[in-house]
Amino acid sequence: MSDKKFTLANLKVEPFSLDLTNEEKELLKDVLPKYTPNQVSFELNAPVAFVNCLRMVMFSQIKGKYLEVNMSNVSSSSNYILDDIVYAVKNIPIDQDIPVGTKFTLEAKATGNTFRVVTSADIRCDDPKLANKFYFDKNIELFFIESSTQVTIKDIRVVEGYGKDDAAFSQAHLCIHNVLDEEPYNHETKTGVRSAMSKANKFLVKFQTNGNVDPKKIIISAFNEILAKLNKVIEQAKNLTSSSNNNINSNNNKSIKVPDEDDAIGGLFTWYFNNLLNITLTHDYNSLNNILHIKVLTNENTYIHDLIAKCGEFFGKNIDRILRSL
Repeated sequence: MSDKKFTLANLKVEPFSLDLTNEEKELLKDVLPKYTPNQVSFELNAPVAFVNCLRMVMFSQIKGKYLEVNMSNVSSSSNYILDDIVYAVKNIPIDQDIPVGTKFTLEAKATGNTFRVVTSADIRCDDPKLANKFYFDKNIELFFIESSTQVTIKDIRVVEGYGKDDAAFSQAHLCIHNVLDEEPYNHETKTGVRSAMSKANKFLVKFQTNGNVDPKKIIISAFNEILAKLNKVIEQAKNLTSSSNNNINSNNNKSIKVPDEDDAIGGLFTWYFNNLLNITLTHDYNSLNNILHIKVLTNENTYIHDLIAKCGEFFGKNIDRILRSL
């Protein structure tokens, strides 16, 4: 793999949409959703460590936005308004270009003797200048209210975060990969390659979106996030206190602790060192303090930051090549 280039090919985006004629689409234009969920797939030639890292980053480490509701801002004449409304509102797919902090208000009332379905159309932007902008579909069912009941939710606001903190922030869902150049081991037939023995380098990567962001943008953001993570580890290696501590001598185990980082990137360093440099590197992640711990053991008389930089350069060149092809 050291002499091969990582490649991404056959990017496909398949909408989960109804098969309608143009006439039917025109008749239903007021109820059809603006955002149609997509099934996205592409072929990736790369080691499994890189594929795993990409999947983890796409799902959990790309910034996303949702509508946040605080129950203290909910008022209703009903005793049966539950916390479910928080999840109903936050799971509305919203335009990811909407400014963070934008505020909305939901107001709905059920008159007569029947219940009423509260939908996203009952949500209005508090800023008159933004009131006519289309930030989400208007026909999403949220919850029910009883007859002769009203509900008001104030200070619904746009917040930003990562999928690792709340799945509602995730822009890519059900991220999986299938091996294309090997037959996975089958326990019944005893055929195929066991995962521990696998040398697969070609994968079909799949994920789903809510349709509120360009799938290609998700992929590009994930690659850029991996580059940022690589640079973070490289900078941490450079900041070792002295050249004597930085120099790796025979049987000298050196380690780096990277704060606010997890094992999504650790697997890349482990694969590169163990497979291309023939140097023992291990990593572990402490979820309690959110620290990635990288440990290197080698008899080479060199500097740890030089070795770390080589790894960053290797993956950086391949990522740059893929980004230029998209």
